[in-house]
Amino acid sequence: MAITTKDVLNKIVSYLSASGYVNTASIGEPVSPPSGWHASVAMLGYSMTEATLTKTIETRTITIRIFRAVVAEENANTELRMDEAVVKIQEDLLGDFDLGAAIRGISLPLSVDMLYEQIPEGGAEYRVARLTVPLVVDASATFVK
Repeated sequence: MAITTKDVLNKIVSYLSASGYVNTASIGEPVSPPSGWHASVAMLGYSMTEATLTKTIETRTITIRIFRAVVAEENANTELRMDEAVVKIQEDLLGDFDLGAAIRGISLPLSVDMLYEQIPEGGAEYRVARLTVPLVVDASATFVK
């Protein structure tokens, strides 16, 4: 049976929502400008890294993006808090966080890009931290004899 990433995405959104690092979290990119601190989780891609006679092993790469509107008087605080959130999220994901039975772990490197981005609707500028998280998935497909 093929394994989907739905449960993993839902677990990460639940974790982010409860973490205190963000006010809101969702699967998929925000369509309208988010308020406060927001995190989105989305799939970036798949690559099959190994196949045996009975199963496959894949790397499924997800992205976690943390958004905060750029407000001049809060820029220093935004930078410091975003850095702290990124470090904590990385620690949690690489530590004891349970991603599910099919997920063997996170492949390294786990990378982070910091950028500024405009959300089309409303035109507000956001400070964004983009975490790229490659997940190693065991038995992503099982071959039938």
